[in-house]
Amino acid sequence: MNNKLPLYFFPTQIVFVDDDPRAFEEIRLLLNNDLATYSYYHNPHQAINVINSNSKAEIFFNKSTTEEIDYNTIYQLYNEVYNPNRFNEISCIVIDYDMPGMDGLELCRKIKNPYIKKILLTGAADENLAIDAFNQGLINTYIRKHEPGVYDLLNNHIYSGQQSYFRALTTPPLDIIFKKWATAIFDPKFTIFFKNFIKEKKIVEYYLIDLMGSFLCIAADGTLNVLFMFNDEALDQNLEAIEERLYYTSTPAKSLPNGLLEDLKMKNKALCFPFTGDNMHPHPSEWAEFVYSLQMINGQQPYYIAYVSDIDYLPQEKLSFNQYKQKLR
Repeated sequence: MNNKLPLYFFPTQIVFVDDDPRAFEEIRLLLNNDLATYSYYHNPHQAINVINSNSKAEIFFNKSTTEEIDYNTIYQLYNEVYNPNRFNEISCIVIDYDMPGMDGLELCRKIKNPYIKKILLTGAADENLAIDAFNQGLINTYIRKHEPGVYDLLNNHIYSGQQSYFRALTTPPLDIIFKKWATAIFDPKFTIFFKNFIKEKKIVEYYLIDLMGSFLCIAADGTLNVLFMFNDEALDQNLEAIEERLYYTSTPAKSLPNGLLEDLKMKNKALCFPFTGDNMHPHPSEWAEFVYSLQMINGQQPYYIAYVSDIDYLPQEKLSFNQYKQKLR
């Protein structure tokens, strides 16, 4: 299993296809509505038309992969928060196998978007077909309809499918860039930490904002937070830049918050300035409001993390996941 974090993530649309209207009655009640939104189709021909018309949705990487990709691409990922159509993106389909007119595997063959993840629901009689389809790469996984804990499995596979969808979108064009960096997103220990972090903080979407592994993190109500990431080299470079800034602005160290420079040298704290906006390089007299404590993670190298909650330096209106779901109602 690929545990590398996707470079960005937001809740997507999951499409269910089953010719039996009763099949969705229980499913609707047991799906995780904090994870995604769900569409249901009984006609496989209608479903494939919707899926393929959606495959050209203009999310960030569908636009940027046709252009030259460089380091600046990473710093612009967060602009996806201004795209009101992002939650319409279809990342996974959940299909019944046995349907008249077009079975589930035939439907999978007709899907144009190669990144969409396909989950096949099977009865006992269709299991061998599902295994063959999985081995051929036609589906990504299958679930037996009547096995214990089927809905927990389904929610888990949907979440994993969304993660895989975004990894597939972002990994190929940017791996060359990241090979030059010892970035935290490749470190299994940071991945574990980050997954626990977004669960604890109830984060539903996130966007990489630098090459080290810092993320803009967004709650369902649209609250914006940042997880700043540093390693030893980054903290040392930041301290040098801070000391130079003090020198060139003729700011005496004694005017800084008490013990700040020592805390920076000891890597107990960091200055976490806005990553965008008008206040990216504040004057030393304003530094006190940007001082944050650091937490260390011992991964493949030491990482230092600062969590900045409820930021306000992103301009313009942004559609939150809760607002999107309210519109659907």
